[in-house]
Amino acid sequence: MKQMLFFIIILLLSYTYLYSNEEYILANIIKNSYDKNELKEILFSSLDFPVSKKHKHNPGTQKQELKQKISTETISKIKKEIEINSKKTITNRKTNALSKIILDRIKRYNNIIKRKSKKYNLDENFVKAIIYVESAGKKKAVSRKGAMGLMQIMPSTAATLGLKNPFNPTENIETGCKLLSLLKKFYQDDDFYVLWAYNAGINRVDKNILPNETRNYIINIKRVQNLLKKG
Repeated sequence: MKQMLFFIIILLLSYTYLYSNEEYILANIIKNSYDKNELKEILFSSLDFPVSKKHKHNPGTQKQELKQKISTETISKIKKEIEINSKKTITNRKTNALSKIILDRIKRYNNIIKRKSKKYNLDENFVKAIIYVESAGKKKAVSRKGAMGLMQIMPSTAATLGLKNPFNPTENIETGCKLLSLLKKFYQDDDFYVLWAYNAGINRVDKNILPNETRNYIINIKRVQNLLKKG
């Protein structure tokens, strides 16, 4: 009888542990199941951002993009510059303080962010920084390019990753975190490449095209992340 009771207790504890960690375990199974080629296919499908109609047939825009092409040799130098610039702004907390209004908006989703960050093994402050810069914490935000919701998910990303309602905070953050997790695996946890692809599209990363807007975007994300860590 005692042995049976002991067995039942162990079984219940095991079930509780697995249930409470179900999302985390599932995320890791999904994350580790893709090989490099499958991952590339998913990410190209998700982040192959189209050129806007306004610029599609504009040779000037195409030339401008080619000017922003960088050599592999300069990437490490740019990464160092970005790291330095993102930390510089922390020296003066008064002039570089984060917006309380935006932080209060993001605070509403703290539980979702915490849960999804844990599920996809991401730094919570990294996810919050992306929401801060991308949508200013506005769940119904829509960009000129059609990016939607808190983490500004593009229609192609939504279609590939199965996002049904981009304006639902839970679904939006789930998709954004899943995408970041896949990017981190693809780029071996290098936030520089992760943010480059997230903002400019993986096709530009593949061609070594780093727009100035994206360079500033990476600095801003890392700056906000650093300030959030400082509290």
